[in-house]
Amino acid sequence: MDKRAWACCRHSLRTLIATPRIWAVLILCVLCIDRYLAPITDMMTAEGARISWAGLAVFLLNDSWVSAMAALGLLILLFDVPRRDEAQKYLLMRAGRRAWARGQLYYVLCAAALYMAALGLILLAWLAPWIDWTSGWSPTIEQFVNGAYEVYDSMIYYDPWILRAYSPLGALALEGALHYILFAALGFAMCLVNAAAGSRAGFLIAAAPVLADTVITEYFPVSATYFSPATLTRLSCLDYGDEMLRPSAGYALFALLLLAAVLGALFVCVYGRKEVHP
Repeated sequence: MDKRAWACCRHSLRTLIATPRIWAVLILCVLCIDRYLAPITDMMTAEGARISWAGLAVFLLNDSWVSAMAALGLLILLFDVPRRDEAQKYLLMRAGRRAWARGQLYYVLCAAALYMAALGLILLAWLAPWIDWTSGWSPTIEQFVNGAYEVYDSMIYYDPWILRAYSPLGALALEGALHYILFAALGFAMCLVNAAAGSRAGFLIAAAPVLADTVITEYFPVSATYFSPATLTRLSCLDYGDEMLRPSAGYALFALLLLAAVLGALFVCVYGRKEVHP
């Protein structure tokens, strides 16, 4: 066990929980989810229907704007990584630079996991009166895929191929894993840029691929998706047997894991240099 690094991670998490920024981000998440779910809850109220929580979560994460706003929310939450308050300076001296740097990476990983869990719980709370615990996609999801989204003005993109290629739990597990790895990579990128530049410019660098994803599928060829980290998290941009030469799920997992590993290793190396000050 990397005890010194985990001690630094726990201190950073305690500091984050004590800041009002976490509540501001959660409120924004609630408002965003409420805006996107309003047409869906209107339909379920009007027709007495129920919906699969896992199925809806898949299509929310598959929507480029929802995915982008979720990523930006996490970046706002972690914009000051690596944390360098007075207590962190003492931890850095006691633990050593490399252990402290690893602790910041653990902090990003834990914060991203808690953030995604919070998003899932918010969605569950909003859908609680209409939850359908079926193992399938549920009739309501199928209705929206088949055109009900136009009747109720839902802003979510419902890709019908997702229903044919995946089960709800399988799709959610894959898409959730891809988003989590992306969130970790973006946090590591912020750590690296902030440490190397001695400023908070890392937010702008990390936000760039997230914002690019909102337009890349409309204005760029399919080959561009191979090099867009945020685009690789969305199932509709991956190959599911339609011979469109999109990246495979295996490629997406490997590329995002490699990106996160490289950024994390670079951060530990950069912060281990003596000329980088806390």
